[in-house]
This record gives sequence, C-alpha cells and structure tokens, in this order.
Amino acid sequence: SKFLEAVDGFSTAKVIKPEDPGSYKNLVFCYIQLKDQEMLESTLDEALTINPDDPDMLFTAGKNYKDRGDIDAAIEYLERGLKINPSSAIGARYLADAYYDLGDKEGAVFAYTKAIRSDPGNADLHFNLGVLYLQLEDFEMTEEEFQKVLRLNPDDTPAAIGMGEAYEGMERWEDAEYYYHRALRADGENPALLRAMARVVYRQGRQKEGEEFLAKARE
Repeated sequence: SKFLEAVDGFSTAKVIKPEDPGSYKNLVFCYIQLKDQEMLESTLDEALTINPDDPDMLFTAGKNYKDRGDIDAAIEYLERGLKINPSSAIGARYLADAYYDLGDKEGAVFAYTKAIRSDPGNADLHFNLGVLYLQLEDFEMTEEEFQKVLRLNPDDTPAAIGMGEAYEGMERWEDAEYYYHRALRADGENPALLRAMARVVYRQGRQKEGEEFLAKARE
C-alpha cells in the first residue's frame, strides 16, 4: 500500500514538473517493487525520453529486457549505459549475465574485464570474473582473480574455495588442500567442501584421511 501511495505522489510530481527525471526514476523503482511490468516499461520509456543518457535507467532497462528474454535489446541498453558509466559494477554484472545467457562466456569475461579497468579495487567484479574463468577451465586466470579477491578480503570463504578448485584443476593437490582447509575453518560442515578435501587428500596418497573426510560429508 505504501508503494501505491508513493506512485500517486511521484505521478503528481511528474505532472507538475515533467522535465524532472527524478520522478520517473522513483516511479520505476516503485513499479519494480509492485511487479507492474506494463507501467514499468512505459515509465522507463518516458524516463529515457527525458534523459536518454541516464546510466541507472539504461541499466534498469537492460535488466528488464534480459529478464524478459530479449537479450539483444538488453545488451544494447547495457552497453550504452557502460559507455556513460564504465566503472559500474551493476552494469557490468548485468551485461555479463546477458552474454552468459547467450552462451557467450567470452563476452561475459570481456564485460567484467572492462569494468575492472575502471574499478580495480572492486572485489565483486574480480570474484565473478574468477567464476567465469573457472567455468572456462582457464585455471591460471581463475587463480589470478581469486588471489585479488583474497588480497582485498582475506576472509572471503567462497574465494578460498575458488582457489582450491583452480589448483585442483591444475593438479596442484597440496595448494588445493591448503585453500580448502582455509575454507573449512569458516564452513566446517559443508559436505561439498569436505568431499573436495577428500579428493585432494586421496590424490596425495592419504587414503585413511580421505575416507574420514568422506564419512564426515555423508554425516
């Protein structure tokens, strides 16, 4: 009900001052929360008519088209937004997701790499790029990106797991064990992580220890 009241207020503001982009942006936010797709799209069109270079609205339009399955339109809006605000982590993530939905993982890598050039200290961008490299089985680049995440945030458990997976892919069993063990300190009951430890321990010939990890994972 409060969002509906907000819609009434912002709609009145839009009538009073139709050239002010703020009312349109707030209406877009309200319609997203209300899941009113028809009004969301018409208001997005109005917002981009008033200010066609608003990166927030371009990113929102891109995500909207991506969610609808119109990937080509999504990429067009997202690339326009990133030309205006190339350091946007949100825009880069949406664009990478759109490329990923197309099955173009290399395009997704390009989107994140481009964003990182403008925002090299963004751990989220490095993490997502590391995940993509892992899926592409480029383990050396996976290692590089997750190392950057861990330098920025040493307590990032998913990044430690990613490092373990990268070293496992490179058959560097001791290094993989180190990072899986590091992750287990924070998430000691994770069965997938316990099975990963069993794999790398088995690879080093420690059969009994590997069986203990598997038993704990089954529990």
